Amino acid sequence: MSISLKQIPLRQLLVKVIAYVVLFYLLLVIVSIAVTGYIFINLDAYKQRIEQAVLKYTTYELVLGSIQTKLNNSYLPEIIIKNTSLINPIHRQQELHIDNLDFVLSYSSIWHLKPIFNKISLDGANLKLEQDIKGNLILNGITVYDPLDQTLENTKNSRFDIEKWLLLQHEVVLNHVNLSFLDLKNGLPEMNLRSIRIGLERNLWSKRRLYIDVYGKTDLNFLEAELKWQGGKFEDWKHWDNASLKVRTLSDKNTFVSKLQNYLPNVVAEQGFDGTTSLEASMQKGRLQKLAANFDINNFKVAMSDANLVNFPKLGGTLNIDLIDQKYYTIQAKNLVAVTSAGALFDNAEAEGKYVINQNGNVHLSNTNLVALNNLLSLFDATKGLNIDGIIKQIKYSWNGGFIAPKSYELIADFNDISIKSTRSDYPSLSHVSGTLDLSNDAGKLNLSLKNSVLNYDQIFLIPYEFKSLQSQIDWNLSDKKILTVNIHRTNLETKDFKGWLDGVYTNDPSKPISPSYLTMHAHLERALISKIGDYLPKAIPMSVHKWLNMGLAGGHAANANMLLKGPLSNFPFRDGNGLFYITADLDNAKVQYVKDWPPIEQIRGQFILKNTNITIKPTSGILQRNQLDSTVVVIPDFSDPNGVYLTADGNAHGSTANFMDYLKHTPINDVIGKLPEKLITEGNGSVKIHLKVPFKDPKHTEVKGIYHFDNNQVKFDLPIPELSAVNGDLGFTQRGVEIKSLVATAFNSQAKLTAGVDANDKMWFKIFAPDLDYQAVTKFYLPLFESIVSGKANTLIDFQIGKHGIENLNANSQLQGVSFDAPTPLKKLASESQPMSLNLQPAPNNSGVVIRWSYADLLKGQQFISSKSAATNGQIAIGRGVSYLDKPDPNSVMSINVNLPLVNIEEWIAMVTKVTKTVKLIKTAENSTSLSQHSSGSDNLASQSHYQRNVFPLQIYMQTANLELGKMSLGAGVVNMVVDSKQTYFNLYSPIANGAGDFNYAESKVQLRLDKFMLYKKIKTPSSESATKINFVNGSESVNHIQLPDISVSINNFYYQNHNLGSVSTMLHQEGVDLYMESGVMSNQDAEISFNGTNYCFGCGRNMSYVDFSATAKVKNLGNSVYNLDFGRIISDGHGTLETELQWNGAFQDFNLLQTVGTIKAKMTSGKLLKVDPGVFGGLLSIINLQGLFEFGSGDINSIFKKGFYFNRLDLNVDILTSQVLLKQVYMSGPLASVKSAGKVNFANNTLDAEVAITPRIGFVVALTAGFATLNPIVGLAVYAGELLSGDVQNDLFTVGYHVTGDLKKPSVKRVETSEQLFKNMNSTIGN
Repeated sequence: MSISLKQIPLRQLLVKVIAYVVLFYLLLVIVSIAVTGYIFINLDAYKQRIEQAVLKYTTYELVLGSIQTKLNNSYLPEIIIKNTSLINPIHRQQELHIDNLDFVLSYSSIWHLKPIFNKISLDGANLKLEQDIKGNLILNGITVYDPLDQTLENTKNSRFDIEKWLLLQHEVVLNHVNLSFLDLKNGLPEMNLRSIRIGLERNLWSKRRLYIDVYGKTDLNFLEAELKWQGGKFEDWKHWDNASLKVRTLSDKNTFVSKLQNYLPNVVAEQGFDGTTSLEASMQKGRLQKLAANFDINNFKVAMSDANLVNFPKLGGTLNIDLIDQKYYTIQAKNLVAVTSAGALFDNAEAEGKYVINQNGNVHLSNTNLVALNNLLSLFDATKGLNIDGIIKQIKYSWNGGFIAPKSYELIADFNDISIKSTRSDYPSLSHVSGTLDLSNDAGKLNLSLKNSVLNYDQIFLIPYEFKSLQSQIDWNLSDKKILTVNIHRTNLETKDFKGWLDGVYTNDPSKPISPSYLTMHAHLERALISKIGDYLPKAIPMSVHKWLNMGLAGGHAANANMLLKGPLSNFPFRDGNGLFYITADLDNAKVQYVKDWPPIEQIRGQFILKNTNITIKPTSGILQRNQLDSTVVVIPDFSDPNGVYLTADGNAHGSTANFMDYLKHTPINDVIGKLPEKLITEGNGSVKIHLKVPFKDPKHTEVKGIYHFDNNQVKFDLPIPELSAVNGDLGFTQRGVEIKSLVATAFNSQAKLTAGVDANDKMWFKIFAPDLDYQAVTKFYLPLFESIVSGKANTLIDFQIGKHGIENLNANSQLQGVSFDAPTPLKKLASESQPMSLNLQPAPNNSGVVIRWSYADLLKGQQFISSKSAATNGQIAIGRGVSYLDKPDPNSVMSINVNLPLVNIEEWIAMVTKVTKTVKLIKTAENSTSLSQHSSGSDNLASQSHYQRNVFPLQIYMQTANLELGKMSLGAGVVNMVVDSKQTYFNLYSPIANGAGDFNYAESKVQLRLDKFMLYKKIKTPSSESATKINFVNGSESVNHIQLPDISVSINNFYYQNHNLGSVSTMLHQEGVDLYMESGVMSNQDAEISFNGTNYCFGCGRNMSYVDFSATAKVKNLGNSVYNLDFGRIISDGHGTLETELQWNGAFQDFNLLQTVGTIKAKMTSGKLLKVDPGVFGGLLSIINLQGLFEFGSGDINSIFKKGFYFNRLDLNVDILTSQVLLKQVYMSGPLASVKSAGKVNFANNTLDAEVAITPRIGFVVALTAGFATLNPIVGLAVYAGELLSGDVQNDLFTVGYHVTGDLKKPSVKRVETSEQLFKNMNSTIGN
């Protein structure tokens, strides 16, 4: 039997339904209690199972805090979990923490057979979500999505659809969630949201509601949004039956505060905020039906992350979009106001449009001020650093097809004075741009007008482009194959540096992925500053090239410049030749600084060429350091060479050598070669070829190779190097120094050949072979003081090195064959002799000057320091074999000379000093002449000093010798100490024979010799003999010695002859031509005063040609002492009178020898006594008139009386000397006893004599003698003798006795002869003469 509902009463039916529902509910409660109890009982097991499962499938640790279960008010099972953490076990600081999780199960889980919750609640979490540049999603350091390795959270391909599962839940609520999101992949600024509340609700019939409440950085940034829809998942939004969206902000601060206090009770709104915003939209089946927006906000602020707040003082307007007849939309915006702190974007602007669904549409907007966007641009990393300004007058946008993906579109804009300023290198800045834009999906046109505009694109261009004006039209189109073609029509432009035009075509073909972009461009510039060429080239050219262009193209103009660029831009600047980048320009009065620190090429006319990565400059004319430029080319072969960019310069020039030296002076080579060009003064012309290779990375390592050709030049040095004339040949030079293979020049009157090079230690070496070098000129240059004593020529080899500080080592060597030294023995040298000479020059320590060292044979060596900064100098010379320099020279002397020789002839040294002093006079006279010193620009250099003063004065000379000679007289071992300055010489003389002092005045050419002692002879005791030996008198001078003596004033306090002091002597020596005069001579002592004069004719001509005339007059006070002092012995006692003599002998004064003399001696003496005469020359002579042994009067008594001597009242002597013979013209002696007359001759050559003697006794003497003997009364005889004395000279010729004396002087033969009248006549005649 069937029962229908109609048969059951309604009340009964309701009761049954209620009963079934209650029963079912009770069943559910029981189930809930059972489930809750089961869970509670197994709570720990579930906790562990959940943690293990999470660790297994995610490798992350899940730490569950406290878990509790209960039945809520609706008797539904509820699970509450507190302090849940998901931890990265490797980096435990990476943690996701949730304060509270609350799950309320729904009974629908029973029939759904899956967990369905009545409510899921998450409360309290800080979420830091980050998308890295690879697209990975990282939540609190835990990767939750990896596009390459999907995790459990990537549900796209997972069988578990989390979105569907969430939509099945009755309610899901997230509360008190703080979220920060950083999108590194898209470069978006970090967004921070706090106290987020998100809710998802499911109602009947698949109606759902999603709401979101969000706070921004400040409490004022609050958003309330609600989305309602009827349908399924979000991805199926087009199939939703209907949907509505509402977004609103609170309309007043009271409501706003009250809303906030529901979440944050202590929040207070910022003063002045006021705003109302609302947006409502409705959709059906994925189509927008209506949208209405109304907003009016004051003092609204927006901020993201830590960016500064952006203030909108005013935002307002309305926007309405309506769907009409399900066919088209109308779009209308009115009263649009958008004001930021930077300015007004819209000011009551309007926009309108229409969109026919899936067919077409258009929108029109006017008067948009772009400056207001600047604050918004600062919010995003992609637009930070950008500022825009200007007005878009109108924008018209129209399209065909759908709005999201139109089939075609067109955008028309009219803009005015727009400027974009960028502080970033990757974005350009451009100011004052006006024009129009017409853009479609496959074509476009842009008209640009720039005025006083600046384009600054630091990433591409080196400097800002400053346009005075630019007018351009650009159009483009996109083909069916997506090939973009851009046509740049003729564009006229003018910058501050040039004026010109350009045009071109740009294409982009995506089918060529390696090089899709291709550009063909032509440009022409009328005239531009050449120094600006590098500034306008793109940065694709290496910066080192830009630096060179800015430095190298230093001046002048480029005219008629043309550029062609053709090729794929990815290959620019076309190093591989797959394209062409070509610039040519005519250079006008250009200046090219091809390498830093080198003189530039100036006044260039030629061509500038840039071809791809090659830059070439070809001057056709120019000036290089005032020299005329010939064929020259400067090239950068490849400015993109990965091995390094370099420049080559190959130049030729001709002109003045002085200008070329000035060129080198301003190059780094100047330091390499010791600043040699600064020390040269040149005259003449030449030509140069030079090659440079300059690495841009390290210009200091520039390679240099050049040749300068000298054409008959003259070169002077501000160095201790001689002047060169007739210089011809090639001078090579490199960055290492100088290279010379063949260079000839005349120096020191010799045509020398010069070679040079650089050794392994980068030292420059020079070698000079100088045949027949004029050594007088050499001496004049290096040691001008000694110029006059050197003459002749000899082959010489000179080598020296030059470093960075000048000459480092100079050597000169020669055998001096052909050179003579007119110097004292043993330095005297004949031209035919060969003796080694060497000279060395080196820099002094700390480059304070130079040190010159020289040597000659083994007799002479010297060294001299010459300062480079002042006139300071000092030197030392040693003369003699094995002689060293003075140990302690006078500190005031500039040069010291130590002389130690076996023999020193004072006369020769005086003659040399005389010559030297004349050289001093000549140098003084020539100081202001055109010498090397006059060509120096400074006064502190070597060449600018007077050589003689700078190099030697004051000069100290110390001489010591075993044999000191004065002429031919030996003074024995002695010492001479001299001080020589620029005006006079002072000297001291010490020897056993002579000592004293003197001086030599150069201006007066006069020597004053003041001797305290001088000895002609000295008796030396020898073991074998007690006799006297002469040691300081050498007779004869056979050799010719033409010397020039100054005037010599001699004064001797004690003049000794054979140890007899002859008193003081003074005289004056004066030379005229070859004759030497002795004038005003005086010898004075207590016994005599002698005046004498003499002349040495042809002085120095040798003994056979030179002779002496000598005359003397003596006033004798004591003849006996005078004769004794002349070392004749005591043969006379007393006596006084006069003596005159005139003598002549060959040779010089010092060659006097009585036996080689001719002349006369006349004497008249009185009151003396002739004593006993010892044998000898003069004894033999006087024996003629000696009475001893000549008188034999029978008894011999007379003889005994004369043996005691012979007194004379008168002695007259007249003798002629004929070398070894003495002619007795008159010898007359009259005394108290007798008178003696004698005549004859003495021959000292054989020590013989032949003379006649007549003795006439006085009468009284005879009578007295006779009477005395006869009467034996001596008184009678004495009275008779005394009477004769009183009465006068009474002679008795009757008693005259005659003798003939002959034979040996020591033992003459005396024969008595008869006196005759003729004999007496002969004798009387001689007496009368």
